[in-house]
Amino acid sequence: MSREVKYEPIEKRFGSEAERLTKPEFLAAIEEIISKCRNEFPEVKPIIPLDDKETFGDVDLVIISNTSPEDSDEERMKRVFGDSLLDYRHQKNDKMDSLYLKLDSGKKIQVDFARTKNIQEFEAKLIHASKGHSSSVIGILARAYGFKFAMDGFYKRHINSNGDESDILITNDLFKAMEMLGLSPNKWKEAKTVEDIIDFIASSEIFSPSIFSTDEAKKLNHKRSASLKRRSVQRYMYARLSDKPGKETKINYEEYLEAKYPEVVQVYKRTESELVRSERNRKAINGEAIMIIFNLNPSKDVGLILKHIKSKYPDADKITPEMVNEINAEYFPEEKFP
Repeated sequence: MSREVKYEPIEKRFGSEAERLTKPEFLAAIEEIISKCRNEFPEVKPIIPLDDKETFGDVDLVIISNTSPEDSDEERMKRVFGDSLLDYRHQKNDKMDSLYLKLDSGKKIQVDFARTKNIQEFEAKLIHASKGHSSSVIGILARAYGFKFAMDGFYKRHINSNGDESDILITNDLFKAMEMLGLSPNKWKEAKTVEDIIDFIASSEIFSPSIFSTDEAKKLNHKRSASLKRRSVQRYMYARLSDKPGKETKINYEEYLEAKYPEVVQVYKRTESELVRSERNRKAINGEAIMIIFNLNPSKDVGLILKHIKSKYPDADKITPEMVNEINAEYFPEEKFP
């Protein structure tokens, strides 16, 4: 049995100045905040917590805002909350506005507004951030099989010969993505507690407890290691899942996916083939090859010829004599080349 604690307070942006909320205070705060700002933003909803969380370090909401990510909504927030807005901080990279807010009760709390551009992004953000950050656990399951479960969609990860990653979009529908991972969206919607989320993940046909062992989970979650250290609920879920009964080894997910969604596999395999061909072309047709064939020094002509080849011969994997003759006639009509 895991010794991890489900919920531990984590340091927030406004530190100890922001007071924690009991569940009744949390629910009342949501109602108060939404009532004040619903006329300012076309959509505003709270991120759904799990029922077994008793206290809260902040209130998280998702809004649709027409403000660009580089700009802040500070003036709008001042207009909405007036003197109750004690401090404001904008995070451009996270599209997040953090408010230090005084409630009508006198309690001073942190409120985070996640900004989205449209209803599709709004709904996706709500799913991705709700239910105790269950998306991070779904993400581990996806990454174990070479896929990515992100706020903006479900992706096949492609790694080229240099180790560089690129993502091939499978679907923007996160509930469809859950189904492709052998998970039931209805079971996710019905989940009320951390244990429900654990059972939800373990119910997948592709679940293996080995995926969530400490070392494996850390490796798969390496880009979010800071988040993993901060969020005890994630560590708790990983530990509990690693203790769950299930297949000892991972299944062949591509065969599993192809049996259920053959059209999806066909699409991403075709895209992967295109990426491989493009990579091969880039290696065979590069600036060095152009300079050797056309006896050039580094110059703008090299770039022009590369651009010409990519435009006129997009499927070429080498520079042929016919291509050389055509380029000579186009760019160097009065010169002779070997």
